[in-house]
Amino acid sequence: MDVVTVNVDLTLDDWRAFQKAAAQRLHRGATPGGAALRTFAIAALVATTIFLLNNVAHVNVISFAAGAAVVFGVGIVAQRLGLRRATPEPNSAYLGACEYTLDNAGLRARRGNSHSFLTWDRVLDVTRTATHVFVWVDRLSGYTIPARDLPDGLTPEHLAYWISSGRAEAASPPLPSAQPPRGKTASIFAGLARGPRILVWLSDLAGLIVLRGKSALAEPSQGIAATLTSLLALGTWVAVDRWASGPDYRFFVYGISNLAWYLLGGFAIAWVLARTLVPRIEFARAAVVVALGAWLAVLVWYVGNAIVGERWMLGLTVAAVLYGFVYLSQAARGLTGRVQPRAAFAAFFIGLAFLWVTGALFVEVTVWVPSRTGDSYADEYRKAEPLLFAQRDKVEAALARVRPNDSAKTEMFFVGFAGNGFEKVFPEEIKFAERTVAQRYGTDERSVLLLNDVRDTDTAPLATLSTLRYTLHGIAAKMALDDDILFLALSSHGSHDWSLSVSNGTLPLADIRPEDLAMALADAGIKWRVIVISACYAGGFVDALKDPNTIVLAAAAPDRTSFGCSNERDLTYFGEAFYRDALPTATSLRDAFTIARQRVRDHETAEGVQTPSEPTASFGESIEHKLAAIE
Repeated sequence: MDVVTVNVDLTLDDWRAFQKAAAQRLHRGATPGGAALRTFAIAALVATTIFLLNNVAHVNVISFAAGAAVVFGVGIVAQRLGLRRATPEPNSAYLGACEYTLDNAGLRARRGNSHSFLTWDRVLDVTRTATHVFVWVDRLSGYTIPARDLPDGLTPEHLAYWISSGRAEAASPPLPSAQPPRGKTASIFAGLARGPRILVWLSDLAGLIVLRGKSALAEPSQGIAATLTSLLALGTWVAVDRWASGPDYRFFVYGISNLAWYLLGGFAIAWVLARTLVPRIEFARAAVVVALGAWLAVLVWYVGNAIVGERWMLGLTVAAVLYGFVYLSQAARGLTGRVQPRAAFAAFFIGLAFLWVTGALFVEVTVWVPSRTGDSYADEYRKAEPLLFAQRDKVEAALARVRPNDSAKTEMFFVGFAGNGFEKVFPEEIKFAERTVAQRYGTDERSVLLLNDVRDTDTAPLATLSTLRYTLHGIAAKMALDDDILFLALSSHGSHDWSLSVSNGTLPLADIRPEDLAMALADAGIKWRVIVISACYAGGFVDALKDPNTIVLAAAAPDRTSFGCSNERDLTYFGEAFYRDALPTATSLRDAFTIARQRVRDHETAEGVQTPSEPTASFGESIEHKLAAIE
C-alpha cells in the first residue's frame, strides 16, 4: 500500500491531548535530553537563589519559599483554568472532520473548503502516545492523528516510525509485523540508525579543545550531551578540590549552592552565545561548549597551581584567558560554519563579568570543609555547653604560662585572635604572626593565642569576645602598664558594617565591633598598644582605637575588602606581606606597613583586582617614639 488515508473526527479530547503534547515539547525541548538539561538548570537556579537569599540578602529562606510556593501555585491554577477556557469553536480549523492522506511526498489535509500540503522535509518532529500521533511543523503547531481512526493493522508506533525514518525514501508504511525501535520520540530512531554517535560527539569535543574550528555538534539532540558535560565539569571540580584540600576535610552538602551559582553562570554564558550567533543555535549545543570550557578551566586552575605554583600562576592565567577567547571564537565558527566575532566577544565578556560579580559576592568555590571527628551537628550542639564552660580554665592555663615583666626595661606582650574557624587561613596566620613577633620583639614567653578552628578546639582557648576580655585583663596583670606594650593581632572575615566575624562550628558566638574592642582594651587598662587587624573593611576600626599611645594597622580601608581569605592559603595577602615579607627586616613598624602596603598593591594588580584593598593605618606619635627606643 503506497498511500495511507485516515479520516478523523477531532474532538475537544483530541484538542486537550494536543495541548498536553505541545506543553511537554515546550518544557522538555524539541530534542531528546532537553528535559534533563532543563531540570539541571532549574535545580541550579533554585540552589543559587537559596544561596543569594541566605548569604547576601539575609532573607529567611523558609518564609520566602512558602510565599513563592503560594504565588506559584496560584499561577499554575490560573494557567490551567485559562487553558480549559481556551478551546476552539466547533467545525473550526481544528475540530471536526478531516481527511489525512500520507504518501511518499508528504501529508495532505482536507477539511471543508480548506486544503493543505506538508512535505516530509518540513516535518520538525514526530511524537506519539498510546492514543495519538502528532506531526510537528514548529514548536507548538502540528497535525493530530487519533489512533482510533487509523486503518486496521496500523498502530501509532508504526505510523510514527514510518514518518520519521521513511519520509520520501520509503516506498510504503511498514507492515505491523515489522518491529521498529521502541520509544516515545520517533526522531531518536533515525539518529540511532546513523552509527555510534558517542564517537562523533567525542571527536567534536576533541576538535573544540584543539581549536580546529571545524563543524562541531551538528547533531540536534544535545540535551543529554550538555547535561553530561556539565556534570563532568562539576565532578572534576569537586574531585580535584578534594585532592587539593588535603586529608582532613569532609564534604559540606550546603556548599552545593555555591557550585550551583557557577553552574547558573555557565548557563547564562551559553544562553548569550546561542542567542548572538547568526543563525541562532540550540541552547543545548552552546551549553556543551561552555561546559567543556569550564572543565578545561578547572584543570588549568588546580593542576596549574600544583605544577607551576603561585610564582608563575599569573602567566598561566593570562595564557588561559587568551586561550578562552580563541576557544569561544573557534567554537562559534564550528557551530555555524563561519566566523562570529560578535558572539565570541559577547560570551567572553559576559564570562568576565560573571567572575567579577562572583568575586564581589565572595562566593566560595569549595564544598569541602575541615573535618574534626565527623561529629554531626547534633553532637556539636551537645558539646557546645561544656566546651564554652571550659574556656575560663583554658585561658587561665594559657595565662599561667606567660612570664611577667621582671625587669626595668620595656617589654612587649602578644595576644593573637583568630575569629573565623571555618577557614584555616585565619588560625594559621595568627600562629605565624606569633612566631614573627617573637623573633623581632622576644615575646615567645609572653604570648597567648585565642583560636577558632573547627579542626581543633582543644589546643588553644577559643576566640570569643569574652575570652578576649578575660585574656586582656590577665595579660594586663603581667605587664608594667605604664611601660610595657601589647601587640594585639586579629585575623578574620570582616563586614561592611565594621564588625569582625567570630564563629566556630555551631557555637553561638557574637561578632566584635570597634567599640567592643576599644572598651575591652580600656577596661584592661593597657596604655601602650600595637593593633593589627587583618580583615575586610578593617579600616572601620581605626577611628575607635587610635590615640597617641596606639598604632592601628588595618588590612583594608573602611569601604574596601581585603583578599586571600581562602581555605587554600595559610596567610592572607596582607598577612603574607606584613608578617612574612616586611616585619622581620623592616627598621620600624611604619616602615613595615609601608612595605606591606606596596606588596599588597602589587599582588592585587597582578591578580587583576579592580577595587584594591588600600591598607590603612594610624600611628600614635607617643608610641612611635617609645618603639624607636626599643627597636
